[in-house]
Amino acid sequence: MEWNNLYVIIIIALVFVLVIGLMFLLPKLLAQESTHDHVSSGPFASLLAPYSSRKQLKQVKAWQRTHPPITDTSETTTSYDWRFETLTASATIIESDTLIFLDHAPACSLMTRSSLPLSKPIIYWEATMVELTQVAAVGLSTKPYPSWRLPGWHQHSIAYHSHNGCVSISNPSAPTPYSAGYKKDDVIGVGYLSQTNTIFFTKNGRNLGRAITGFKFPIYPIVGAIGRSKIAVNFGQQAFRYDLANEHHAGLIDELFSPPPTYGVHLRDTLLFDQPPPPMPDDNDTVSIPLAPLSSSSPPPQYPSVQSL
Repeated sequence: MEWNNLYVIIIIALVFVLVIGLMFLLPKLLAQESTHDHVSSGPFASLLAPYSSRKQLKQVKAWQRTHPPITDTSETTTSYDWRFETLTASATIIESDTLIFLDHAPACSLMTRSSLPLSKPIIYWEATMVELTQVAAVGLSTKPYPSWRLPGWHQHSIAYHSHNGCVSISNPSAPTPYSAGYKKDDVIGVGYLSQTNTIFFTKNGRNLGRAITGFKFPIYPIVGAIGRSKIAVNFGQQAFRYDLANEHHAGLIDELFSPPPTYGVHLRDTLLFDQPPPPMPDDNDTVSIPLAPLSSSSPPPQYPSVQSL
């Protein structure tokens, strides 16, 4: 009789442990499934699938071992060159600020020659989608960066992607919902607050909110695409769609390196994020995703482990 009672107690204990375990594991499994849906579903699933394959991730990790990112944030540059470097045959540059990604081109990225001047309180630039046929990504990254990967897919990079409206941070398999996607004629802005290492994006002059805080590396403007695209970049040679960037002289062109208005020692985030954003002009998007700040951890995550490297 005593043995029977012991068996019952053991069974009850095992059931209890199983229930508790499921309570902790089920939310994580559901979150992973939700993330996987961003990658494996939708009209671009077959186009993007090869870039998250085991073979491609092996190539990325091998490249990463021989090309470690530069993480020294000390500034030694006194002059800046905002021309893009052509390191791939899949893209060309016209007049230094218009990027052409060729027909049926695989994923590729172009970066500027100079990194952001972190001595500026707020730094900002914009990219206009003159032509967009498949996927584009706009953001910031350290160097070196594999030119055969979209921004946001490699270590120490972040980008806002057109096809799903997600922000990718250092990982192709874990996009985070951020806003609606974008298309031809949209203007996408990238902003950086040096004092808090905060990155934010804008769309057609509307601030979309913080994307990440604590992203402190030598970072460069980066633009990438899959398929034919024509993207015009504005570093301040013209007025920005985002008015606050004009008010704070946030452009990268040397002529605009004048001091911003004085708001105390630090540029307050409330000036950028806590005010109601203006309505988005001429925007016909029907997708609406609640804005939520991404993880503020630094440095960004590494690639997921791949067996048999």
